[in-house]
Formats: sequence, structure tokens, C-alpha cells
Amino acid sequence: MKIKICGLRRQEDIAFVNAAMPDYAGFILAPSKRRISLQALQKLTAQLDEKIRRVGVFVNAPHEEILAAAEFLDVLQLHGDEDADFILELRRHTNQEIWKAVRARTADEITAAERLLSDKLLIDGFSPAAYGGTGTRANLDTRTAEKIRKPFFIAGGITAENMAEIVRQVNPYGVDISSGAETDGYKDRTKIDEIMRVFREIRSADRKE
Repeated sequence: MKIKICGLRRQEDIAFVNAAMPDYAGFILAPSKRRISLQALQKLTAQLDEKIRRVGVFVNAPHEEILAAAEFLDVLQLHGDEDADFILELRRHTNQEIWKAVRARTADEITAAERLLSDKLLIDGFSPAAYGGTGTRANLDTRTAEKIRKPFFIAGGITAENMAEIVRQVNPYGVDISSGAETDGYKDRTKIDEIMRVFREIRSADRKE
């Protein structure tokens, strides 16, 4: 199982994750309180430990905007209403891994997203207020999760306290945490360290099984 800490926007955040060493670090390049500029992305990713994969999060962005950021990223996460044609066109111009997020309300929405030409899915909670980062729990039960054939991350309202329960329920490829690693809207090193401690316990238990 993998873990992504998302919504990094300060040099302190980079220091926190470099110390904690999650598998992925996420940067928001879409309307959000965590949004960063292309210039900030270039600066922050340059300071990130090279073992941590860099994920850029986009919401209904034009191809040109995504491709301008792609050189600083390992993964392009599409968190809006991007369709099959959009992803196909993007693949013509970049070799980066592509993830498609789905704000799951029904199993049919997850099935439809799974048909798209993405490498992985990210299943997030639905909120009418925003495309992501709201802390809303994903609507995914065990039966639906078992039918998903593509590797998927689970996101939305995950914290150190509930991570083990969520992982047991849906057995994801990975977990994606943003608001659960924050205090007063900013990344909190103590919370990140606790999240990573719990995550490593879960991963270690899985390996023993």
C-alpha cells in the first residue's frame, strides 16, 4: 500500500514530508485554498526528496496548463470532469502517469471512471462546494471496492485515527491525505508523523499476512 500527502504549499511542508518520506507528495494547481503557482511548483518540487513522487492536481485545466507543469511532476491527477477524449489527447503529449479522480456518489460513477485511459483512480468524497480537499468521506463500501479492477487511492476525511478502519474496509492501493494532516488549514508535522507511524504499522501488518 502507498500513501500520498497532498496540498503542500510551503517550504515547511516540504521539510515535513522529506522527514516523513511518504510515497507521493501532492501539489494543487487548481482553484483551492491550497493552490500554488507554476513558479512555486518548480521551487517546491526542486526541494523535495527525489525518492518521493511528485503529483500535480488539476481541475478542468486546459492541456497547455497541464503540460507546462508536467516537467516538474511524475503524476498528473485529473480531479475535474475530464473525459476519455481529454485524457487521450493528454497522453499524446506526455509520458507521465495519469490518475483520474472520481467524487464517488454511486458505484456506476466509479465504473465509468474506471473505463477511462488513466493508470490509477482516486476515489474522493463528494461535496457540492468543491472538487476535492473538503475532508468529506468517500462513499465506498466493501462490496463496491472489491469490484474495482484498477489500482485506486482512497481520499476524503482520512486521519491517523480512522485510517486503519478505512483500509480494512476497502483495501485500497493507496491512501491520500490532505486536511487530515493539517491544523488550522496548514500542514502539521506532528500529524504527518503520526499518520506515517500508523500507515507503516498497517503496511507492516499486511506484509506479515
